[in-house]
Amino acid sequence: MRAYRLAAWVLLPILLILYGLQLREAQQNAGQRIGVTMVQRGAGLALTAVVPDSPAHSAGVRAGDLLIAIDGVAVPDEATYDEIAADFSRDRPLALSLTREGVPLALSVTPGVAVGWSVRILNGFALLLMLGIAFLTLQRLDDLRGRLLFALSIAFAFTLARPEGVASSGAWYHLNLAFAFFLIGVRMALMLHLALLIPGRPRWLQRQSWVVPGLYAFALGLGVGLGLAALATGVFGIGLPLQVTTLDALVHRLVLPLWGLLVIGVLGLAALRHPGSEGRIQAGVVLFGTLPLFVLTVVGAVRGDSIARPASGFEAMAALLLLLTFTAAIARQRPFNLELVVRRGLTYAIQTSALVLAYAGMMVVGGALLPRMMNVDERALGWYSSVATLLIGLLFLPVRHTVQNLIDRRIFPERQQRRERLAALIAELPALGDLNAMGQRLVAELRTIFASRFCVLLLTNPDSDTLMSTASAWDPRDLERPRSVPQLILPPNDAGLVLLRKAARPLPFKQVLRASRRTFGPRLQGMGASLMVPLVSREKLTGLLIFGAYEAGQSHAPEELEVLTFLAGNVAAMFENVRLFTSATYEGLTGQLRREAILSYLEKETQRALRHDRPLAVAVADLDHFKSINDRYGHLTGDAVLKDVAEALSGALRANDALGRYGGEEFLLVFPETDLQAAIMLADKLRLRVAGLRVPLEDGGTLQVRCSIGVSSLASLTAAEEDNAPRALIGKADEALYRAKENGRNRVEAHTGVEPPMIQSA
Repeated sequence: MRAYRLAAWVLLPILLILYGLQLREAQQNAGQRIGVTMVQRGAGLALTAVVPDSPAHSAGVRAGDLLIAIDGVAVPDEATYDEIAADFSRDRPLALSLTREGVPLALSVTPGVAVGWSVRILNGFALLLMLGIAFLTLQRLDDLRGRLLFALSIAFAFTLARPEGVASSGAWYHLNLAFAFFLIGVRMALMLHLALLIPGRPRWLQRQSWVVPGLYAFALGLGVGLGLAALATGVFGIGLPLQVTTLDALVHRLVLPLWGLLVIGVLGLAALRHPGSEGRIQAGVVLFGTLPLFVLTVVGAVRGDSIARPASGFEAMAALLLLLTFTAAIARQRPFNLELVVRRGLTYAIQTSALVLAYAGMMVVGGALLPRMMNVDERALGWYSSVATLLIGLLFLPVRHTVQNLIDRRIFPERQQRRERLAALIAELPALGDLNAMGQRLVAELRTIFASRFCVLLLTNPDSDTLMSTASAWDPRDLERPRSVPQLILPPNDAGLVLLRKAARPLPFKQVLRASRRTFGPRLQGMGASLMVPLVSREKLTGLLIFGAYEAGQSHAPEELEVLTFLAGNVAAMFENVRLFTSATYEGLTGQLRREAILSYLEKETQRALRHDRPLAVAVADLDHFKSINDRYGHLTGDAVLKDVAEALSGALRANDALGRYGGEEFLLVFPETDLQAAIMLADKLRLRVAGLRVPLEDGGTLQVRCSIGVSSLASLTAAEEDNAPRALIGKADEALYRAKENGRNRVEAHTGVEPPMIQSA
């Protein structure tokens, strides 16, 4: 590993020196250029293109002109032109002898074009970042992929730093070309090897041990072989069957696009078929980073660029993006932090690549094949180009939709499954009918879907607008899980709730905590809250979902926040509709039957018991010293006590029993098919259950609650009292309750018409 660090410090000054030479040479070469491209034809050089606003263009030179001589010296080929061009300077005009459509022409041109410092600075910035990546990977040399990434970063850095030459022939040109060929072979081998190891070494590669040595032999052999061919031809004058320009075109137009397609295929298979979500995302990250460089390679192949040509700013940025995505994958970034980037990045990259390649293909057909197959002129080709552009524009959205669906199905199946589970949950909740059942189902599913430590649902009490906890779900493996779910009652005017209502979207708990430090914030912080999702319906806060941190500790991703925002809107409207439907029956604070509803139930059960001569009992429960609780701890704590007591009472009832809030801190209980003795035993069971409650306080302490219960039965009524049996039963139970209060509280007493039996307080 020390050798890599030593190599890094040795190569750093070499690269910086090379880049400095490139800048100096670029400035010198800019003063020798006149802004034309040429190809040898007959006894001169045919000018194939003239750069707009260049010296040649300003002097009147046109594409198609034939260059015969410069300052009276014949220019039969490119080698002669390069020798003459070495003496060009910005302050000395040149006399060009041309022929245009067979007519001799003499023009004066003063060499000197713009250096293009913006591109040089951009390439220099990319070079520094590549060196930074190389030094960063020195921390991961224990991983083979880290060592490969180090070598690839250096290879790309040399590609950007190598000097360039204005000449298209001569020893310097061929030496530069040989170096470029060698760097291409190195990059080809390293890129494919790294792609094979993302996200990890596949099993088939472990079995086929010859694959990696084979790809290095091919890529490096190709680069070294072509480099030697360039040196043999241009430096040593050895004749070869194929010209260097032919080899240059072969590599640039065929080998590089095919090799890039192979790299993309390897990464694409990993992104589609890797068994783990994190592995698929890592492969997708690198695939996203590889596509821009591949597209530029294909465009350069179609355009006929040369290997010796210096890298453009786009190519430098594409190479840098490739290295950055390899770095992100090797660093094992968490999948949910990268999902949105990968999903959208891959969509636009694949879509753009497909459309660019399609357009390039249409242009090749239109520009090369149509004139040969059909007698069309330039005007017809212009219309063809316009139609092709319009067609590409029309295909933009359909291609994007198709690519997006493909990526979601193949690379992010977990995301698709999550969306399906959420859709099924939204469709399932209304069938439950009851707010408590709906809430419990909701939090249980959401905690599992989003892998949070816990999920708590609070709903707004329509009578007081306070938010009260309705349901919660905790990770069963959580050792710090509270034995009982804490009752949360949040005031409607709290600054944190106001912030959530106005935002109407999920907010990190830390952001809400800053606005609510003096109320519920510290308590939720102790629970380990991570995310708060407001349920807003018609600009009113109808509920709140509180999520704990992920089981693995990572934060919620933006993609999840979008899904939760959509879910919250649907759930808020759904809960609001159900609450409006049930508000006439169930009391908002405790969730139990309202006074009218429990009295209606007692009326029906009394008529049934009298008609069929069946037993029936009634109990009235009242909290002891409840006024002092409100006075000492506040009404929010009093509400929490009432809610806890209601849950304790309802949790111990039988299927046909009924519980309702009779008024204030009083609860009315109806026990069908129950005689007085059984009702006394059941009432005492309820008293003990309430006595076991420990209501948490804001200061971290707990509050113990007591209650007294009075019981009466239908059998104790006289014939005259049976005419208004419900009222008589409640009255006798009230008498027994008052007696329990007088006798010391925290006890059960019953009205029998004789000396009543008593159950002493525990």
